Amino acid sequence: MVTMGMLALGCRDREEMALATERERQADPTPPTTPYVPPGMPYTEHAAPQPATGMQAGLRPANQIAQARCEQMQRCGNIAQGKKYPTMDACLTEVRRDWQEDLNAYECPQGYDQKELSECLSDLRNESCNSPLSRLGSAVSCRSSDICDD
Repeated sequence: MVTMGMLALGCRDREEMALATERERQADPTPPTTPYVPPGMPYTEHAAPQPATGMQAGLRPANQIAQARCEQMQRCGNIAQGKKYPTMDACLTEVRRDWQEDLNAYECPQGYDQKELSECLSDLRNESCNSPLSRLGSAVSCRSSDICDD
C-alpha cells in the first residue's frame, strides 16, 4: 500500500514537471536565435540553399514550359470559354502540373539540361498555329528524356 502511494506521488511529480516545462515554453514565445544544426553538420551563419527534392525539382522548368506553351495557345486562340483551357490560369495550372510530374527529382535526379530546355522553349514559342509539323517539332524537343540531364 505504501509502495502504491509512492508510485502515485512520483507520477504526479512527473506530470507537474512536464506541465511546468510546457508553461515555460508558452510563456516565452520568441524562437531560439540559433537554428537547429544536426550533429556532424557545421554551423554556418547563413543557411546554404537546399537542393530541390520531389516535385519541387521540376518546378522551374515546368513553369517555363507552361508559360511558353500557354502563350502559344493564347496567341492561336486556343484559350477561351468552350476550349480545353477556358483561362490562361487554367492552362498554366494544368500544363505546369503535367510537366512537374515528368521533371521531378525522381525522374531527373541529375537536374535538367539548360540547353535542351532552351531549345524546347524556343520551339514552343515559335510553333505555328496551323502546322501539325510545327507541333511535332516541339513535342520532340520537349521530351523529358532530353530535358533531364544525364
